[in-house]
Amino acid sequence: MNDEFSSALSEELSGLSEPPIGDLVGQAARRGRRIRRFRAAGATVAVAAVATVAALITGSLAGPGHSDPQQVGVAAATRTSGPVPTAPPSASGPASTTPPTALPNPSSSASGPMATPGGNAPASASPGAAVSNPALVPATPLSLLAAVVKALPGNPQTSHYGADPADPSGELAAQAYQTDSRGTSMVRVFLSKADGPLSCDGSTFPCQVATDGQGLKYRVMHVPDNSIQSTVVTVLHTDGSLVTVQLSTRLANDGTGTLPLSFEALTVDQAEHLAADPSISMTMPEQQVAQAAQQYANTPTFN
Repeated sequence: MNDEFSSALSEELSGLSEPPIGDLVGQAARRGRRIRRFRAAGATVAVAAVATVAALITGSLAGPGHSDPQQVGVAAATRTSGPVPTAPPSASGPASTTPPTALPNPSSSASGPMATPGGNAPASASPGAAVSNPALVPATPLSLLAAVVKALPGNPQTSHYGADPADPSGELAAQAYQTDSRGTSMVRVFLSKADGPLSCDGSTFPCQVATDGQGLKYRVMHVPDNSIQSTVVTVLHTDGSLVTVQLSTRLANDGTGTLPLSFEALTVDQAEHLAADPSISMTMPEQQVAQAAQQYANTPTFN
């Protein structure tokens, strides 16, 4: 039974043609090439897409203040195993960490004049710049007289000058007559160095000590029975100079043995301002003293 079946199967198979194996192989080969081409094309498209996206991103970054995208690509392409050369810094690059060089201070430039502390102003200073204080020298009777005549209020006409040299105590004295619409009156001024504060201690006459608007102490004393010293006003200066103004109700002896009647030349306030004048001091500018010596060279004494 088996033999018969085997024999019949052999006969049937021998009558059949060979299968088209060659075509199947060719088709498979062609299909494989198509798949490889597709993969290669897909890879190319992917690379192009990546490049396009990179270019777009790089292009979006490129603009004012950024580097050229071509330079970025070149720098990436030249990277090898060695160090990448440093590109020269551009104006738009990051700020350097090196501290900038300090600019010169205009105020310390050597090209312009500089004021020296305690020194004189430079030659280019304005005409109103302060100058050094003039040299001071001891006052003289004539310089005292010149200062009194100049400081008299109202700039009256003056005459009958007198100047007494310093007595043993160092006191100086000056005298002047002044003439105004009321007539002629006499003023005498004494200048010395104070030996203590002003006070009315021991005075038997009406006396008062006060402070003026400049903060200076002054004293007013009235002597009713003394026509030459009817009112006496004394001011103590801050430098220790003591200035006394004597207001008289008579003129000095005119040589006839009589004292002509007169009136007090100044009010108490005027006498205080005269005595407080800063130009009347134990020391005066040297030039002022020299000019007074010439102007009042022939002035007599009055005591």
